[in-house]
Amino acid sequence: MKDVNRKLLPLMLGISLSIGGTVYADSPESVTQVELPAQTIVGEKENKDNAAYHDGSDYKEPAYSRLSIPESSKAGTEVITHEQIERMHPHSVLDILQRAMGISYTYQGVKVRETLQDRGGDNLGLIIDGSYIVYSQQARGMLSNLPVSMIDSIAIVRDSTILTMGPIEAFKSPTGAPNQGFVVIKTLKSTKQTRNLSISTGNFSTNGQSIHIGDKDANGLSYDFAYAHKSSAGKSGWNNDYAYNAALFKIGKESKTTDNELSFYYNDGMSGSQMGFVRGSTSVIADPDYVAKYDPVKAAILGYTFYKHWSNGSTTGLSLNYNKLNGLFVAKHNGIMNNTTGKVFTDEYNQEDESVYEGNLWQAWQTKNSVTKIGLQALKWKSPEGAIYFYGFGPFDEQIYSAYASYQQKVGKKLTWDGAMRIDRHHVTDSAQKYSGAGSNPKRIHDEWLGSAKSIALGAAYQANDTYELFARTSYTETPPNSYIVGDRLVNGKHVPDLNAKFADDKRLKYEIGVTAHYTPAFNASLTGFYYDIKNDKSAVQQGIDVNGNAAKSAIDSYTTYAQSDVKRKGLELSLHGMINKYLSYNTGYTYFTAGNNPSSALVPHSQYTASLMYDKGDYSGSLSLLHVGNFKNALTDTTNVGDFTTLNASLSKKINDNLTVSIFGDNITNQHYATNHRDVDRPDFTGAVKGYWYNEGAVYGIQFDYNF
Repeated sequence: MKDVNRKLLPLMLGISLSIGGTVYADSPESVTQVELPAQTIVGEKENKDNAAYHDGSDYKEPAYSRLSIPESSKAGTEVITHEQIERMHPHSVLDILQRAMGISYTYQGVKVRETLQDRGGDNLGLIIDGSYIVYSQQARGMLSNLPVSMIDSIAIVRDSTILTMGPIEAFKSPTGAPNQGFVVIKTLKSTKQTRNLSISTGNFSTNGQSIHIGDKDANGLSYDFAYAHKSSAGKSGWNNDYAYNAALFKIGKESKTTDNELSFYYNDGMSGSQMGFVRGSTSVIADPDYVAKYDPVKAAILGYTFYKHWSNGSTTGLSLNYNKLNGLFVAKHNGIMNNTTGKVFTDEYNQEDESVYEGNLWQAWQTKNSVTKIGLQALKWKSPEGAIYFYGFGPFDEQIYSAYASYQQKVGKKLTWDGAMRIDRHHVTDSAQKYSGAGSNPKRIHDEWLGSAKSIALGAAYQANDTYELFARTSYTETPPNSYIVGDRLVNGKHVPDLNAKFADDKRLKYEIGVTAHYTPAFNASLTGFYYDIKNDKSAVQQGIDVNGNAAKSAIDSYTTYAQSDVKRKGLELSLHGMINKYLSYNTGYTYFTAGNNPSSALVPHSQYTASLMYDKGDYSGSLSLLHVGNFKNALTDTTNVGDFTTLNASLSKKINDNLTVSIFGDNITNQHYATNHRDVDRPDFTGAVKGYWYNEGAVYGIQFDYNF
């Protein structure tokens, strides 16, 4: 396979260059760049000028980019801009994402903390400045520490037809559940001279500083440098302190025939792993002697993107990316006794170090009414020591090789349709059967192909009239499970690991329909409904049991068992938005999804809604946002509900003069102590009271000074 890839890449490039240089060239003497629309072949619509709401129409990516989206995906894409982030003053990227439609966000806990899922259980891929990030525990820590001041935009792309962005096969997904969309984060890129300094302070001894210097000249040369520091002592006794230092450097050059961009991001920080609380209490820490943290949490993301515009409508793209995430999980037991051995627990020091090497090569052709893309992607994931919970079982060395093709065609003035296909081949060079519980002596895997993930998709957008645009999308995805997940069987009424269980491929047929309606500047609507027919869906049945089905005495002897079933998942996403007047805009979003009687349906809130107001008049601007999340369970083995909370965020800014702006802000200003995580399993060897909730710390507020120089 390696020889095939070595031969295929040059051949692919040769074909791309020959086609680009012959079919579309105006003349042999001149090679010029066509003026492509910002995103797709469809003409630009009237600017909604709605500060509180941005959909895929505001997703700025050239049509020849592998990260562009087709017309049929616009209604299902949500974009958060830099201006929105500035007004929101969010605590972190995750604070932004939990307010997006369809996103289920849970956090709090010790080892496994933040999780993101879409539409009731779908995996979301993560892309930062074009670099694919494996969504591991270290990636979650990195995302928590990504300075919001460095973000230009965040796009949640979540539908059937996004097959050029990244693999549908997911690393570290033992069940074979595919990526069903992507969170695409772009960092700062100046279009004019920028000189900005920010200083902030808040409760819990929180302090932050950031600086951004950038420019773009008339010759297309641009550069950006940004630095940010933030630290917080956290709530007293909660062990939720954090700190980071982050730096961003980016340089680019655009011309009529080529585009180049080199970017580098680095972050070095730490974060405490918040401890749980005794059931029903918000004042007594469940286990004050067990103190854990991630220190350090480091991230480095390096990326290079190159475009060659061979002629009108023909572009070759190349991107090379590398990201490295590492951190040390430290747990101090401070004298806690092991009931089984009668000895004091040994402190834990678990190092997770992982890296991803990525290469992308693609060719795009564009005519007045069509866009065609073909491409290859190669990803190599390495983790010398192992993944969360399974440190010491490394090395892990795995690869995904992908090929894809997409086509979009405009028919007449109203209809645009698109189609795409993708195949991912997952190869393991060296790994252990140790992702979801495989005993204390897992087998190793050497030079094994784990199967192919395949997807085909169709989409269409129809502009019925000046008011209504209709969307429809469908796709079929087939992804294999990893060979090392453990089955579940009943023995005398007890759940016992089934080490010989065989699991079938995850097969998903997805249907989506949507409509956007632009009635007046004050009232617009977007509605998307979806239905997923999932065959052989895998879900955890038991966690933390030993080979005999009893509660495991240690993590090493712990199994997670799985069963598969067919699931019908359905839901809808509704947004109402508009400009009340030229100063005030609003956006409300409602999400509902269910998987019927399937047990996994209880693991996500069936309904949640958001509402936001944004104000901008003269020297004053501000925002007010509300989030409500219904109740759900954070584990099938847990009988206790979490969720069922409503939070309110607010900010107000005053422009003192042309250079200085002062802002005050508050998150969760009504001081709600809600929980998205609960542990209902007692370890028999653990003296500490580990049963209980992880509560939110309550209101966070502060003041920020922004100075342009």
